[in-house]
Amino acid sequence: MIDAWLAPVVIALRLPRLADEATRLALGQGGGRGLPEAERMVQEKLKAFQNGLFAAGLESMTSSLAMGMAVAMGKPFELAEIAANAPRRVTEAALAPANITLRANAKRLRRR
Repeated sequence: MIDAWLAPVVIALRLPRLADEATRLALGQGGGRGLPEAERMVQEKLKAFQNGLFAAGLESMTSSLAMGMAVAMGKPFELAEIAANAPRRVTEAALAPANITLRANAKRLRRR
């Protein structure tokens, strides 16, 4: 399951950094201090989305193959169980990369 309670923590920890970046940008003071938090935030979200999309597709294909095997082997109860659990498994696979990124961000932002 996704650690949804961490999302507000990460947002709260990022806001001062984003405000600092916006202030420096408005004053014409360039960065030079590594990757800006705003840029990093967008890149992390895109990467988590891509990884989640790939994981969901892979899990969907795995479930489809398992259902096909259950049909081929004549196991209706196994087929029903796989079909019932497939949406949950695909959803969990899709959310796993976002959850990993969320936990990593919370840990990284708390350290500073």
